[in-house]
Amino acid sequence: MKKIIFVFLLVPFLNEVNAANENKKYTAEGLIDQQIVAYNAGDIDAFMATYADDVQLFNFPNKEITSGFMDMKIMYKNLFKNNPDLKAEVTNKIIQGGVLVYHERIFGLRKGGEFDAIAIYEVVDKKIQKVTFIQ
Repeated sequence: MKKIIFVFLLVPFLNEVNAANENKKYTAEGLIDQQIVAYNAGDIDAFMATYADDVQLFNFPNKEITSGFMDMKIMYKNLFKNNPDLKAEVTNKIIQGGVLVYHERIFGLRKGGEFDAIAIYEVVDKKIQKVTFIQ
């Protein structure tokens, strides 16, 4: 009987957790988290689905890495192909509206080694518009 009551009391809590997770998918944070999952899976299509057509990537403070969806897709497609074990682990986040600062640990590079990076994501209209990396 106690187990049935416990489960009965747990159901509303689980529904709230599921609703919170569902709502998070539609936030800037949820978008970046989807992008990290796709990155870790090496799924170029799911990864690029989080980016705007006119996306820009920079090394801090303003050295352009690439500009535009197709150029970025080619760059990351090659990165994933050449580094099948590539992974990013998020170690910290700061979120203010559409600007998200993620501290990431990158590992699984074919050449070996790991490194920390700061990625400053700017989200506009539910797509990543700009990323600035600090390494």
